[in-house]
Amino acid sequence: MINNQTYYFTSEGRGTLDLQLDKPVKQVYSKTSSISEVLSIKVEGLDSQQPLELLYFFEWQKIQYTYIIDASSNFKAPFELVINNRRENKSNPRNGLHLLTGVFSFNDQVGSTQIEIKDAENKSIFLLKTEVFPQKMDYKSDYKAMMGEISQIIQNLSYASLKDTFSKSRAKLTGRATQTEWWNILDVLFDQMILNLYIINRQPKHDIKRYEVVLPVEKVRQASKKNIEWFRKNGQHCNQDGIGLNVSTKSAFTQALSLKKYVSYDTYENRFIKWSVKNIIEQLRIYKNYITNYSDLLDYSPLLLKLNQYQSRLQSIIHENPFNEVTEFENRSYFSTSLTRGAGYRDFMHIYLLLLRGLEIADNDIFKIEQKDISTLYEYWCFLKLVQILNEQNDSELNYQDLIKVKANKFVVELKKGNESKVTFKNKINNTTTTIYFNKEFGKKGGNVFTFNQRPDYSIEFTKLGFEKSFWYLFDAKYRFDEKSDNEIKFNVPQDAIGQLHRYRDAILHSKLTDAPYRSAVKNLGGIILYPYPLSEKEFKANDFYKSIKEVNIGALPFLPSKTGLVNSLLKDLISKLPEEHFEQFIEMDRSEYSESQNQWSEWITIGTIPKSDIEKRREFISNTNIYHVPFVKNLNSKLYMSKSLLVYDSVSSESKLYQVKDWEINSDLELKQKGVTWDLRSPNYVVFNLIRPKSIQVPTKVGSIKGYRYTTPKGLSRYLETGDKNYFYLTNPSAARFIEEVKLLNKKCSVKWKNHENDPSMIEILIDDLNILSSDIYPPLVFRLGNEPIKLNDLLSKLIKI
Repeated sequence: MINNQTYYFTSEGRGTLDLQLDKPVKQVYSKTSSISEVLSIKVEGLDSQQPLELLYFFEWQKIQYTYIIDASSNFKAPFELVINNRRENKSNPRNGLHLLTGVFSFNDQVGSTQIEIKDAENKSIFLLKTEVFPQKMDYKSDYKAMMGEISQIIQNLSYASLKDTFSKSRAKLTGRATQTEWWNILDVLFDQMILNLYIINRQPKHDIKRYEVVLPVEKVRQASKKNIEWFRKNGQHCNQDGIGLNVSTKSAFTQALSLKKYVSYDTYENRFIKWSVKNIIEQLRIYKNYITNYSDLLDYSPLLLKLNQYQSRLQSIIHENPFNEVTEFENRSYFSTSLTRGAGYRDFMHIYLLLLRGLEIADNDIFKIEQKDISTLYEYWCFLKLVQILNEQNDSELNYQDLIKVKANKFVVELKKGNESKVTFKNKINNTTTTIYFNKEFGKKGGNVFTFNQRPDYSIEFTKLGFEKSFWYLFDAKYRFDEKSDNEIKFNVPQDAIGQLHRYRDAILHSKLTDAPYRSAVKNLGGIILYPYPLSEKEFKANDFYKSIKEVNIGALPFLPSKTGLVNSLLKDLISKLPEEHFEQFIEMDRSEYSESQNQWSEWITIGTIPKSDIEKRREFISNTNIYHVPFVKNLNSKLYMSKSLLVYDSVSSESKLYQVKDWEINSDLELKQKGVTWDLRSPNYVVFNLIRPKSIQVPTKVGSIKGYRYTTPKGLSRYLETGDKNYFYLTNPSAARFIEEVKLLNKKCSVKWKNHENDPSMIEILIDDLNILSSDIYPPLVFRLGNEPIKLNDLLSKLIKI
């Protein structure tokens, strides 16, 4: 588009209008083909003197206007320029004319727009209906997709909430549900629908029906009121011998009409339920055929299996009582309190109406297709897209959300700038949670002081198994570029926004003071600016603010409907990685909890056995005295003397008890004899442990085969008791524990055993495929031995991946 493009409109008696459009200096998409494909223009009142195909407006574009009309026209002065029902300016009289001139722009408003010129009596002289296009995203691939995704994500959250709130929800009063909407509602509410059908099965609506039958009079229990008429017409059963029922002095009847009653389930309500279920079965068949037509392109076998299961369950229900007794449903108007209030009937009816018409979601600003604040719209979309990405993580399910609520029987979207909302997802396997907040406020707590409360656009809190404290990540959405950057760096992230993330982190960390120094905790919080970078994600990887994410845990990422890959990878990495990786990769984090976890792998529990020789005497001695002894160890720095717990294993019964070590002392063999030892002692001196608080536990059977003593760790013993995985029991150092967790993520099988080493009782051997890997407490952190060579953890994992 050239600079100062001018459009001229005129009509006799209505004046003339000039519109001069400045070049949109912030326009990043040079191609306008996508705009011309969707552009809709309507002009009334004045005739255009140029083709309108290239007349389109952009956000922030300046438009100069000049309108001139003769004062003697049929319209009444003054004249006004009205943009989207907002008065912009009034005309002034000048030399027999009225002049209306000035400059306006749409700021960051996009979407449908309306420009009018009206007279003093509110009569329309000129009307232009068109659209304002965004500058920082492609209208066709990004803006339209953004609008569609907002609606789709809101609907999906509504479906997820429907299981708990469907009784409060309301079906739309008009229209029908789309095929996809119908399936989403059925899939969520299918189990509840089946439950209501079973309730109907146990307490079905029924009628008492009556019929008449001819019986001998002695068998008639309840005579029919029609007997007198029947006697007149059936004289063949009459006699004058007085046999049977005396009707008169001269006649008696041996047969009579008897009234019978029976329970019938062929009611209007049951016929409707059966008809509705058959209708759902038919819709399932149609939907299955629809899916099958696309099965060549994608694998829909799990969905098709579910559709078949749903059909089978519904078919079996309508072939059981009471539905196998009912006749065809007559489609007529009928009011039934059972359908609206009866147990089972009411909820089934509600579900069926939801299937028929779809959910009613209350009007909300973000659904309106009229003019929008594009920066606010972008902020809403970023949040909802982050919610969708988190929801699509493996083994994740919605656990809590206050974004969608039921008010006045409608689903209401509570997403509003300045109001806090949150959505929580739960991992179905390990129960860890991930919570995303919209406009969460971090305030002063516990008397900690900083400048003022902080409210980032989005905050993600995720928990890790075995760690009490949460990990946090902050996001801010910015619909703008850095206008002060060098020309060499195009479309860079606003640097003031990066500075704002640093301020967020500094202030929030001061509100969560710990014993760890501030500079050590600074990387416990990460921050990302999301902005509409127009080039490819591959090109953005060369940006300094992409590289800074790894260096300082603060940076920026492109985020548009067509550019979500980098954000998706970041979130997947944050949620799936082990908690230890967060501490190890982010240097100088708040390592207090990490160090505590590592210490639990470093503390040792001494394992000693009760030998088979003189075992009864040994058992009795330990039980009576709470004393366990081992031959004296000359090295006073041995782990043996630092053990806080002692695990005593009975080599015959395989029973074991865990004791806490009260203290230890050095005793001679004679001193031990004086304490009650009655069997032969082979060493002159012993280390004697005084034990307290015995606790019976289950340990692997191979423990009984050790000679002397071995070690385990409190963390390893705890994990073994929780999971039953005996590999944990043999771990003696945090590096080995970390390696085992990484091996599990690779789905590799391994076995761990103690390695007999005279000078290193902490050495263990890890067997994976054909690899024998050694780990020891005396090796450097995260360093192992493969063969005779040391190898770091990352190199070892790379080798395993290639196997």
